[in-house]
Amino acid sequence: MRFDICLNTVDTVERETGKRPEFILAATPVQVGVGQILFLAENGYTVVRP
Repeated sequence: MRFDICLNTVDTVERETGKRPEFILAATPVQVGVGQILFLAENGYTVVRP
């Protein structure tokens, strides 16, 4: 299992609140979260949704 963090979302939260959100260091930052989801799905990963 891996966790990716969308940096676009992090930047938006920082811009709107004035504080950069904290996240676990084990997570992998990616610039565009949706793009990463599409890339992984196209390369055989399973996307799990609630």
